[in-house]
Amino acid sequence: MTTVTFGVACAPYQAIRTLHQLADDNAPNPECAEEIKKSTYVDDAHNGADTKKQVRQKIHDVRTTFAAGGMHLTKFHANDQEVLSEVPIEQQLHYIAGTDPKLPVKILGHLYDPQTDCFKIQVKAPSKITPTKRGLLSFTAGIYDTLGWILPFVMLLRMLIQEQWIKKATWDEKIDEAFETQFKKMIEQLPLLQSISIPRWIGCVSGQTVDIIGFADASFKGYCAVVFSRIKTGTAHLIRLLAAKGRVTPLKTKANKENPNITIPKLELQALVLLAQLLKEIVNNFTNILVTLTSYTDSEIALAWIRSNKEHDVKFIRQRVAKVRKVIIPSALHYVKSEENPADVGSRGATPAELAEHKLWFQGPKWLQEDSLPSTPFITSPNICITIDEEIFQPIEAFQSLKKGIKVLA
Repeated sequence: MTTVTFGVACAPYQAIRTLHQLADDNAPNPECAEEIKKSTYVDDAHNGADTKKQVRQKIHDVRTTFAAGGMHLTKFHANDQEVLSEVPIEQQLHYIAGTDPKLPVKILGHLYDPQTDCFKIQVKAPSKITPTKRGLLSFTAGIYDTLGWILPFVMLLRMLIQEQWIKKATWDEKIDEAFETQFKKMIEQLPLLQSISIPRWIGCVSGQTVDIIGFADASFKGYCAVVFSRIKTGTAHLIRLLAAKGRVTPLKTKANKENPNITIPKLELQALVLLAQLLKEIVNNFTNILVTLTSYTDSEIALAWIRSNKEHDVKFIRQRVAKVRKVIIPSALHYVKSEENPADVGSRGATPAELAEHKLWFQGPKWLQEDSLPSTPFITSPNICITIDEEIFQPIEAFQSLKKGIKVLA
């Protein structure tokens, strides 16, 4: 078989496996082969370099490699016209698409502006607002935000959907007037999201050290993790929002008085698990760059669980502490005030109007610009002194067991 049949279950694997084999067989150097494997998604390839000379060499190597397999690359685009001018115009994206080369283009679904080298946010308003659970869910599912840049807004929508589940509303039943007003107000504010710009380049080059700083937070409605990069540039620091993830609190484990088994500290711990997963994904994408990890939580209880030398008796806590420690070193996890925690924005949600002006979410706390980050002292072997008053223990003799006596007197 020499043709990949589209539509069959094995087609995606065959297509990607063909590219990998092509890279192994025809790439001029191991670096080029690795670049093709890592930067190609289906039929799109995205890459970059520190200098124009390196970019030109990569373009030449990749084109040569694919040409050896009878594949001729087209739809080239770049944020530098000098580099792009070396590619024949008939192979450039704007020529094939018949668009202005200065206009933003789509990169794997994200709107990218090559003139400013920034990603733009674009959320289309529905042509017809359907104030039902079905309409709310359909609109929310249509928002493409793979890196969580507008997560606070998405979280607010998820919370509205969950409220409809709590009320046991049917799919096409009209939502309450208060929820409908809130939903319509958010739709009207969607154009404000277009003012948000996310710089593509985080400011680092090969061999440079990058500080990766993560934040975690939880509330009764949801929990969130957000990660920033920090790079020293002269006397200041360049801060960039990298990615964020969030979850609404599951109804079966909703933290409330009816279900005291799941508490805010446990949700804060779950937020740290989410942060650990996000940090692992981000660090794996850095090559030839030194990375330092620092994490923050506004829960002193969750911080104590992570830093404790003793294995916790509760299985829920014990398992999640183990997951966090696989990525986050206990001594690199510190306490941060809630008002200085960007993840607090994601765990509570924000309207488009609030999010567009929210500096804490996009730039992090002000102290990220300082040379030294705030830290919480790490005590490995605390010395505990206990003073016993004999009179306190006298009533215990009246109980059948020490355990029962402690339970009553505590």
